[in-house]
Amino acid sequence: IALVLLQGRPRTLHGLADRTPAVLASFVPGPQGGTALAEVVYGLTNPSGRLPLTYPRHQAVLLPHFRRVTQRCISGRPPGRGQAGGAYLAPASVECRPEFAFGAGGSYTSFVYTQVEAYPNQLIYTGSRPVDFHTSLVVTNTGQRSGRHTVLLFLVRRHQRRAVPDVQSLLGFEEVRLEPKESRHVTFTLSTDDLTYVDVRLRRTLDSDVYTLRVGTPGECAAYLAAAAAAGLRGESNDPQQECHATVTVAGGGTIKTLPRVEEEPFRLLHRYLERIISQPRFALLRATAPLGAAFLLGV
Repeated sequence: IALVLLQGRPRTLHGLADRTPAVLASFVPGPQGGTALAEVVYGLTNPSGRLPLTYPRHQAVLLPHFRRVTQRCISGRPPGRGQAGGAYLAPASVECRPEFAFGAGGSYTSFVYTQVEAYPNQLIYTGSRPVDFHTSLVVTNTGQRSGRHTVLLFLVRRHQRRAVPDVQSLLGFEEVRLEPKESRHVTFTLSTDDLTYVDVRLRRTLDSDVYTLRVGTPGECAAYLAAAAAAGLRGESNDPQQECHATVTVAGGGTIKTLPRVEEEPFRLLHRYLERIISQPRFALLRATAPLGAAFLLGV
C-alpha cells in the first residue's frame, strides 16, 4: 500500500504515514499528473524529487529547516491549555520531529556519499575581496537502476558572535544522473560570502571561526554509511561527523562593507536555480528574446 498525497498544501496525517511503507507527495500535479503518478507507482519512472519544504507533523507547528537554533517544539499542550496531545512552539526544549524534513526524497535505487572534503580549509579574509574555496564529494549509485539524485550542501552552525544562527543554511545543490555502480565527483564552489550573516544592526558579518559543512539532510549521509560499507566504499572511519562533514577555518573576519544589499540575499539561490534552468538548449530562443523574469514565467 502506498499513500499518495494530492493537496495544495501540507495536511497533518495523524500517524498515517507511519503505517504505510511508501508516501508519494505530488501536491497539485496538473492535467498529466495521473500518468506521472502511475509511472512512479508501477516503477516505470524512478522518482528523484526532494521535498521543498518542512512537512509538519502537528497542526499549526511550523518549524522550517532554517529556524533559529534556540527554537524548539514541545510535544503536548502547554500547562492549563486543555487536554494533552498536539504540540506548541517554545524558546527551548526537546525538539519535535517533523513528518518529513526539508529535502526528504526517496528513489528506487540507492546513493552513497564518500570523500567529503573542503579545500583549501584554511582561509584568511583581508576585507578586500571574498576568498574562494571548494567542497567536493563522490556520489555513487550502488543500486540496480539508473537514477537522478540531487546533492544538498548545508552550512551548520551552533553559535555566532552577533546573532542567533539558523540550524542550517542551504548553500548549494547539484543534480547528477548515474547508471548502476557509476560514481561521479561533485564540487561546490563557494566563498566567504556564503559564510556571512546579518547581525542585529543589519550589518553583514563574517566571524573568525571554524565552519562546518554537511552534505545531505540531517541523518541522510549517516544512513548511507552502512550501504557504503556493503559496497566497499567506506571512508576512513565509521563516524558520520567525519564522513559526512567538512570544516573550513576562517581568520580575519569582521563587518563586510562591499557585499550586495541585504534585501538582495534571499534571491541568491533562486537566481542560481533560474540560471541553471535557462541554460538548457530548449531555452536558447527565450534567452535571446526575453529577460530573466519572462524566462521564469514562461519556461518553468
